[in-house]
Amino acid sequence: MSKHDIEITGYERCFASILYAVLGIALGYAISMLWAIGVSSHTSPLIIILITSLLCAVIAFFRPYLLPRLIYKLWHFLF
Repeated sequence: MSKHDIEITGYERCFASILYAVLGIALGYAISMLWAIGVSSHTSPLIIILITSLLCAVIAFFRPYLLPRLIYKLWHFLF
């Protein structure tokens, strides 16, 4: 944790997990659309969305500062 980060309580971790799980659904939807076009159309989009949502929720609960930084770096890498 850097000097600019604040301490996060248990309730805030749970709220962040729920928020990032919902955002993970949107991310999973986008990934599943791109996956169907570019990689394989036989993979179930529902499985991709569920895995992405669960992964985002777990990362947000255990490492709350990691996910925003990853999204920021990915955004600047792509655009």
